[in-house]
Amino acid sequence: MAEWVRLKQPDFLSCQVIYNDSLPSKHAGVGLARKIGMDEALRRFMSIDYDGLIMNLDADCTVAPNYLTTLEQTWLAQDFQTITVCFEHTLDNIDDYRLLEGIIYYELFLRYYINGLRYAQFPYAFHTVGSSMGCRATTYSLSGGMNRRKAGEDFYFLHKTAQLGKVVQLTNTTVYPSARTSDRVPFGTGKAQQDWLAKSGRHQLLYHPQSFEDVKQLLAAIPGWYQTDQNWNSDWAKSLPTAIAAYLEQQHFPNIWDNLRASSRSWPVFQKKFFAWWDGFRVLKFVHFARDHYYQQIPAEEAGFRLLKKLCILYLEEVHTAEELLLRYRTLDQQNY
Repeated sequence: MAEWVRLKQPDFLSCQVIYNDSLPSKHAGVGLARKIGMDEALRRFMSIDYDGLIMNLDADCTVAPNYLTTLEQTWLAQDFQTITVCFEHTLDNIDDYRLLEGIIYYELFLRYYINGLRYAQFPYAFHTVGSSMGCRATTYSLSGGMNRRKAGEDFYFLHKTAQLGKVVQLTNTTVYPSARTSDRVPFGTGKAQQDWLAKSGRHQLLYHPQSFEDVKQLLAAIPGWYQTDQNWNSDWAKSLPTAIAAYLEQQHFPNIWDNLRASSRSWPVFQKKFFAWWDGFRVLKFVHFARDHYYQQIPAEEAGFRLLKKLCILYLEEVHTAEELLLRYRTLDQQNY
């Protein structure tokens, strides 16, 4: 990077480098690296009183030729707080068949999960890929900034900023993350690829589609319960699938409901407070709870196909490879389902 910066840059582009080789080992990692860069970007925007856009990439990413211009046009034309960019791992230049197979299953896993949340009508159904996310400077400041997690920093950051306002999901430009292996993080792309080479086969099985059906039924029931203008009614849980009813009981939801109901004078206020509780992390915990106690994972090809049918994608044949399904899900994401 330093060598590249020393080259003559175009007049419209100014690059700055932050180099620090003495970060504390307890915190050193991707979260802290992003935090240092984003904190500095915020400082610079504040110094000129300008609510600019703070974006993230990884060192081994490439981007579509229209990446910068699309970000600029979006920032000028739309009112939003957080932004995510369409991503695709490049498949054409991977010579190692095992690496290729691993990234196909991993990316299919990512897209399957987010489209499952979209099917369930969860309002914060967006990809949380660190190299394709960003936000306004004011949003970054209001959120309290980036965390120092060594993995999953993107998930927690985006679900925090999403509570502050509109999330734009850009589909007319693309980030191309690397499909490389890594032993520096406990989970994520690099770890998934390393595990795959170790023949774990982890992402050949996906969450059962019924998990998303359960979430959908819960979210569909909430408005009707609210309109009754009363505290929690134990009969309501009987109308839900067993798995999500058990999870709500484990989470002490009757008490949660009564507190939310008492502190909300209108549906919009209640809705905002409910989704501050039923956030991306809690939904993921339910999906894991359902996987561990009710719905066994099933082969990726079967799960992917069944979810596409739920999404009313009816032009599919019955048999599909993981790569074919991945390409279908990419198209679905690009069309901003």
